[in-house]
Amino acid sequence: MPTFQPTPPVHPVRRKLAAGPDGVTVIEVPGTSFRVTEATGALSLKIDDGGSFPFALGMAFTCPPGTGFQKIELANLSAEENTVEILITAGTITDDRLNIIDGRFPISTVDQPSFATGSGIITLAAGSSVTLDGVPPAGAKTRKSVMLTNFDLANPLIVEDAAGVAVGACLPRTAWRENISGAVRVSNPSGGGISCIYGEVWNAR
Repeated sequence: MPTFQPTPPVHPVRRKLAAGPDGVTVIEVPGTSFRVTEATGALSLKIDDGGSFPFALGMAFTCPPGTGFQKIELANLSAEENTVEILITAGTITDDRLNIIDGRFPISTVDQPSFATGSGIITLAAGSSVTLDGVPPAGAKTRKSVMLTNFDLANPLIVEDAAGVAVGACLPRTAWRENISGAVRVSNPSGGGISCIYGEVWNAR
């Protein structure tokens, strides 16, 4: 009779899968349930000697009562290196918090550690712009929000998407903040420099 009890009962496994078809790893840890808690790209999964099927971040699998598995095979479906973390257990782990999947990371609606980065007080020259690409700095998972402060007495700052289409404005002598994870551009369409601050809030790892 095979054992389906991992040691310890909750067993986290983290693997880096090479890019492309060579990115395959076999996890020989028995259990009855598993959940993917991190994945930086698409992947497929095979249980014991069964067929392969697509799997993704946030998905979980629980065997029928009285059954289990001895090994799991992970394969990278992306063209880049894929970091995968999988939680193998001898029971079912549930998370009653509401989670939002943003890109490759689950973000819980309960308070998450975060930190801010910013430009300091700068002068954005007439007709110029600055792009905030949303690429996380060291120690961050994803960007939570963008903040702007406009010290000018008369002229607005224009917030644009990556293609240059206006999506908002920070009016004179006001501040502006929105939850945006993707790239945005802050532009000064006026004929003079605008004193301002731009900042970003990041979800910490």
